[in-house]
Amino acid sequence: MTKDSDRALEIVSLMIFGTFMLVFGVLLFKIQDGALPYNSNGAYGLSLVLQGFLIVAMGRTPFGDFRRSWALVLVGAGVAIFGMSACLLPGFFPHVPRLLTAVILLVGGLTLMVQLLISENKALLWTSIGGALLNLTIACALVYALTAFVGLMTFDPDVASLRSTALILLIYAASLFYLAFSLRLIPIADSPQGARLASEAEAMERPAPLSDASLPLPLALLILQATLLTLFGSLLIILILLPLSGVREIAGVPLPSPSGEGNLGLMLVVMALNAMTLGSTPLGQFKLSPFITIIGLAFAAMGIVSLIAPGLLTGVISLLLGLINILQGMMGLARRFLPTLLGKTTPTPAILPPELQKLESTQIAVNGLIIVFGASMLLPGAVPGILMPPLVFALGLLLFRIVAIQLELSALQPAPA
Repeated sequence: MTKDSDRALEIVSLMIFGTFMLVFGVLLFKIQDGALPYNSNGAYGLSLVLQGFLIVAMGRTPFGDFRRSWALVLVGAGVAIFGMSACLLPGFFPHVPRLLTAVILLVGGLTLMVQLLISENKALLWTSIGGALLNLTIACALVYALTAFVGLMTFDPDVASLRSTALILLIYAASLFYLAFSLRLIPIADSPQGARLASEAEAMERPAPLSDASLPLPLALLILQATLLTLFGSLLIILILLPLSGVREIAGVPLPSPSGEGNLGLMLVVMALNAMTLGSTPLGQFKLSPFITIIGLAFAAMGIVSLIAPGLLTGVISLLLGLINILQGMMGLARRFLPTLLGKTTPTPAILPPELQKLESTQIAVNGLIIVFGASMLLPGAVPGILMPPLVFALGLLLFRIVAIQLELSALQPAPA
């Protein structure tokens, strides 16, 4: 990853975490009054998904920045998968996601605060320079302190005082936005990631599990989406097959029902990450701008609402994603076949390399399945329900195939002189 993309992803992650805390805090007022349903697993699961993604994409953990090795990528992927499972299976293991989130926030906040105060390259240096770096020091200290405090509250949430919890979450959200704004004011060379990126570039060769993971941000985001679809599809298949074989419970716990809203909510958050970091949307590539950022935050907010208060935006999200999926699939197929039908194709080699042939055929299959999913959202029953789980699983596998092909193509490119 470049310094530009590293910085952009960190700012975006802070804005999405801030949006998460803002929406969570606002919803808690209504949840306290009993006016809204509450899925705590969705809230804690999403937090774990975002934490896991940052580990995979940046090597940024709740306890500080680390060199992004393949071993660390696997740890991040495990955290993200567990978070997705919590979102997709609400109520199945209600306390584990909460306790894991509490440990991460409390220990992570305290660790980052200690690092900020004692490191020669952080608060001590930043305050001596002053200006924007002094502002960054204040923002970091505020965020780290509130992170630890929110983690402490999460260990034993007081249901009777959700209003005070909501107020603290709103203050936490404001601090996260403040830190994101502060980072935008810092030149990339002086950013907290500058030294880490330089040390990564100078790293010596290491054993494969500890070697640096070369994973571009677009592929990291695609892996996140592929993992979500594959996991959701496999859960649907398993929970259909188990009752047919006579299994009704596991370890005395009744089989859960997978949450379609959890899947839709996570998909919206992934779309927001794509739009805000890459300008990549289901309808095409756009230049990064304040408008794209606002659209991305709106998508993230809808996804967060769907995860925390299921049922509130179900119809709106289904309609929105149905239309987007159909348009995305049709535009993808049109880009592939329309020039040929109009006789406007450009000269191409007689025989494409095998990797490009595989990539093209896979993308065609993905676009076709996306149209099917969009139609099923707009017209419930248009696709037989028994077919949806294997189709979801197949789409996830196809996205993993695209990632593998892209990595093959990257390996074939000559290294820069």
